[in-house]
Amino acid sequence: MKARRVYFFDSTRYTRFESAINGALPVYPLDTASRWHGLPARIDAAVNWGNGKVYFFSGNQYYRYDTRVDGIDPGYPKPMTIWFSGASADFANGIDAAVNWGNGKAYFFRGDQYVRYDMSDAVDSVEAGYPKPIAGNWGGVGVGSTFASGIGDIVNYGNGKVYWFKGDQYARFDLGSKGMDADYPKPIAGNWPGVFTTGIAAAVEWPMALVDTFNVHTGSSGCVSNVTGGSRFIGETFNNNIDYKTVDYPVTAAVGEYRQYVRGTFTWSGTAITHLLMNPSGGAAPAMSATTFQEDGVHQSGSTPLAGIPGLVFWRYGHRMDPQANNIASDQFTGPDRPTGRSYRGWDGPGWTGAAGSGVSCALNLDFRGDAVDAAHADLVLQTVSWTVNCSGVM
Repeated sequence: MKARRVYFFDSTRYTRFESAINGALPVYPLDTASRWHGLPARIDAAVNWGNGKVYFFSGNQYYRYDTRVDGIDPGYPKPMTIWFSGASADFANGIDAAVNWGNGKAYFFRGDQYVRYDMSDAVDSVEAGYPKPIAGNWGGVGVGSTFASGIGDIVNYGNGKVYWFKGDQYARFDLGSKGMDADYPKPIAGNWPGVFTTGIAAAVEWPMALVDTFNVHTGSSGCVSNVTGGSRFIGETFNNNIDYKTVDYPVTAAVGEYRQYVRGTFTWSGTAITHLLMNPSGGAAPAMSATTFQEDGVHQSGSTPLAGIPGLVFWRYGHRMDPQANNIASDQFTGPDRPTGRSYRGWDGPGWTGAAGSGVSCALNLDFRGDAVDAAHADLVLQTVSWTVNCSGVM
């Protein structure tokens, strides 16, 4: 599976290569500082860690970037000594290139040396026996060859090929044969449209989500009028279940999320009732529109209030990094956890609840849309479904 997107950086600028068009949009290149707020102008290397995070390296510091919220995590930058010490201590002064091999290993390059990094949570460190010379340890890279030292950066394109960039040249490494393909290196110019033709300082394949199974608005109760303990519920319940793929790097389940949108009306005793939705910015809660889709959410009673509504906290469906951290039963990521799990399990129950036997008439007429999205690609919609909930009754 080819990467959807690859970012390339030179000394102060960046460009975005899209595999769908085999090139970059005409707006590029742009200044790095204009888009990547909090990163230095000069990026030396970058690596996709396969969990929704991308690490950027500049000099003797590194930054951790969360692709789902499109920003640097709090507490960064940090010193590179966290990554490199002992035999690899020199790498803490700066690296030339980094790449996720897609098999639980990452490689870091500095000068004519490289190290292999075990990415597993149990190890999370440079492996013993490194650093080693690049020459003689990578098929087709001999002593004195172009890519034996000073690599610009490396991209694992996700199609069984890994691309090495240096100066105005690039080479293609085959994961199957474990060696450089014949007839390389080639010039970047003419082969990577819209990419810097020389002086690539860093490059990284961006994480991407793919849907495995999509079962949104499933298990619907239909319109019901149920009495429990003196209270009557008039409405509908349904489940929202999505599983994201976990194979074929750079496919990353951790950037697969869910978005739910709603519009319509609630009426009580013949009068339209304002239904407030969440406001993630913390301002006044917006009223649900009868005609325009707005992002839906859930509210949790008895917590610190947002949007100035005492006793209520509003949360958005399917946003992994919202702070509820799986505390709401109707909005769960599992397999294994909220930040990285492949499975979204949600449910909703729009309706009215009131005193049974009170005789009050009520209704709800709602349109919904549910989207499986790639949060690392500005909520790119991967799959979608629409449905309606039209219920009425008497308490």
